[in-house]
Amino acid sequence: MKFSKRLILLTAMVCSFAIISPASSQDTGGSGSSNELFDGLMNILQEGIEEFIGNYKGSLGEVKLLERLGNKIVLEVTYDNVKRSDNVYVQGEVMHYGEKLEGFSNTLSSIRGSHGKAILSIGWSQTEDENWGTVSSEVQSDQVRLFLVRKSNPDRPFGEILYDMSKIWVNSDAPDEESMLADNDSIELEEGESVTENKPAPGVFVKPGTVLRPFNPAATIQRPATAAQSTTQPSPPTGVQSTVQTPPGAASQTQPAPPTLGTPVRTTRLNKPGLQSFDYYRNAQIAKWRSSAGQLSFPGRSNDPRGFVRTLSNATLSSGNKAIELVQMHPEFKPKGWIDGHFPAMVIGKNLHFKSIVGFLRGANKSDGATFQVYVKENNKYYRVANARVRANKYVSLDADLSRYAGKKIQIVLRVRAGQTSKQDWAVWVKPRLTK
Repeated sequence: MKFSKRLILLTAMVCSFAIISPASSQDTGGSGSSNELFDGLMNILQEGIEEFIGNYKGSLGEVKLLERLGNKIVLEVTYDNVKRSDNVYVQGEVMHYGEKLEGFSNTLSSIRGSHGKAILSIGWSQTEDENWGTVSSEVQSDQVRLFLVRKSNPDRPFGEILYDMSKIWVNSDAPDEESMLADNDSIELEEGESVTENKPAPGVFVKPGTVLRPFNPAATIQRPATAAQSTTQPSPPTGVQSTVQTPPGAASQTQPAPPTLGTPVRTTRLNKPGLQSFDYYRNAQIAKWRSSAGQLSFPGRSNDPRGFVRTLSNATLSSGNKAIELVQMHPEFKPKGWIDGHFPAMVIGKNLHFKSIVGFLRGANKSDGATFQVYVKENNKYYRVANARVRANKYVSLDADLSRYAGKKIQIVLRVRAGQTSKQDWAVWVKPRLTK
């Protein structure tokens, strides 16, 4: 603010001098001394303007992951072509679905010279949001945004770029586990079948020493449509990491794509008789989502008081079990609020069942539980085929026999209803699917 006032004062002085200088030049016979003074003031003004607007340039390049803990990462950031390095620092933000995540902090890592390397630490602190009650004991991210910034002008970053790195942040300074899944700690979906089967590849675990590569917008696919737009085949989301050492980019120019869900089912195929299976996790983006507050977009934001829906590639349940392929549905943030997803009409085959584990994400200690329901919509009538009231520290296995609807055109509706409070109703469906 002080610098801004000085700049305004200097500008006023130069303008005043510019008005009187021609007359002064005539009176002195055009000695040129006033012009030299005017030129000097203009140079000072130009320097001040450059300082004020931030005429700083530079770029970021190779970024190496040096350390990876539950609540912190340490990066070695290479910078180049920096025009002015005085008072310039490297900073970073943690992103998910193109949104900056809160609760993260990082060191101001100063740079020296036009090129070199700086060490940047980014950490997460677990916080409790008493208003919304939506802060979990873990946070999922898919990218880090790095940039250069002047300490005196933090609102004008430059040289910014996104790097892909999927991570589950937990409140621990222990080294990250390579997998959120444990063979001896998985949910049994049914006898002889474990939640760990057919695990997709939502992202490679990036080990310390790995060089991250900036995302490549040209290699991405359009972000999935919102619920209101999902009347035709949606564009499938892209992966967030590679199976090689350097993860590829997976984001649009402004928003990174969500974790890998696989290729959605074509909506035209759903109307053909004899559908033998359907994966609600992979096809969550083609449903129409709404809550007691109205229509919702997909994926939603976890602080939306209208409620939200999103998918999680892996997470820990409140029971302590590890799980994969989850659809999280949070009701509207009010007593007895609700949320549901209407999936496109389909003609199912014989002997199909709807199956899923339903429960809550770890940390939902203040929830009073919720009711999970599955409806079949046929000829504009709704038939409830599954209903379970689940406590916040428990999970329940749902199995709805849909044999009576074989060969019929139906819609499946998933619904979650809050109890007397919706606080921390972090309700999830684990591997929701149609199967025999």
